[in-house]
Amino acid sequence: MRQHSIFTFFFCGLLFLQCKNAAPEPVTPKVIPLQQCLTSSKHTATSFKDKERLHFIVTADPQYDRWQMNPDGAITKTADKVSKILKKKVHAEEVEGIIIAGDMTHNACLEELERYKGFIEGIEQHVYEGLGNHDYRSHPQEFTDFEKIKALGYGNFLKKNKHGWTNYSLGVFEYLKSRKRKAKINTAPHKINYSWDWKGIHFVQLNLFPGNHPVKHKPIQHPFGALDFLKNDLEQQIGNSEKPIVLIHHYGVDEFSRGAERPDLPNSVWWYKKQQKAYWELIKDYNVVCIFSGHAHDCVDCDSCYLPWDGDSFHRENVQKRAIPTFIAGAARDGFYLDCTISNDSILVTRYHLENPRYQWVVNFSN
Repeated sequence: MRQHSIFTFFFCGLLFLQCKNAAPEPVTPKVIPLQQCLTSSKHTATSFKDKERLHFIVTADPQYDRWQMNPDGAITKTADKVSKILKKKVHAEEVEGIIIAGDMTHNACLEELERYKGFIEGIEQHVYEGLGNHDYRSHPQEFTDFEKIKALGYGNFLKKNKHGWTNYSLGVFEYLKSRKRKAKINTAPHKINYSWDWKGIHFVQLNLFPGNHPVKHKPIQHPFGALDFLKNDLEQQIGNSEKPIVLIHHYGVDEFSRGAERPDLPNSVWWYKKQQKAYWELIKDYNVVCIFSGHAHDCVDCDSCYLPWDGDSFHRENVQKRAIPTFIAGAARDGFYLDCTISNDSILVTRYHLENPRYQWVVNFSN
């Protein structure tokens, strides 16, 4: 028995020394350096004088999903982390406000909307959000009240009482319309699309995309006359001036947001080329500083996050004419947002993942 105890003591001591010697070295977190990105020298924006420096944040797609809303839901946790960062910046008065380019919810249901309200709680008046495709829902098994839809002012966007929205989706629309914000808001009768000014720069929230009608295969994803609203807004708020303009909408001009207009892939089209062309023709002669979009949750490098757009091409190396800078905001649910500063002669945009800056662009305006 005594021999067994001595052996056991010797074996355990040897095992302790082996484990101690085999202990791994502390892991140093990998730091990804900030990458300075090249930008196109061709752009439409004209420099302006005597404007204060404007600092703001743009993100998109917090997209709270009821199936992910649990204590261990990684997507929910990430969106909540972004929320804390945004709130800290607003409370410290570091930024003028927060822009959200669509997809507040994933299924346009009540639980998700409540979580989104928590996302902006305490900074509500500084947040300027819009609708994304996930904020629209119309399921046959759910109750759709066409009389209520008409009473709320959406009847003109329906076709013969078809493809109406669920009461939950109407709740998201009405929440957006009821929001009180710090800046003075210019809006249309149905109050979905709206505009405002920050320090002499005009911002327009166009929600889903700048069109007047949905694409054929997505009839409930309605832009609610956004192109007409933009036309009237620019005529009334800008006129013949060179006042700088920033435009926001969920679908962008990136390849994913455009989709492929092919008969065998009808559902891949989010907005038609003819709609994009009409949008370009409307804005090309105005002093548009840049366009921000959502929808594409991530972009992988300098050239896929920043897309100078000339109304046709959206790749930096292919742009033949003067172009408008466009940026993909990235998804808050994945930890992404853009930190933006506009000065008299340039815009500085830094893409963050949580607290970590990843890419940076400086776009200089024309003289």
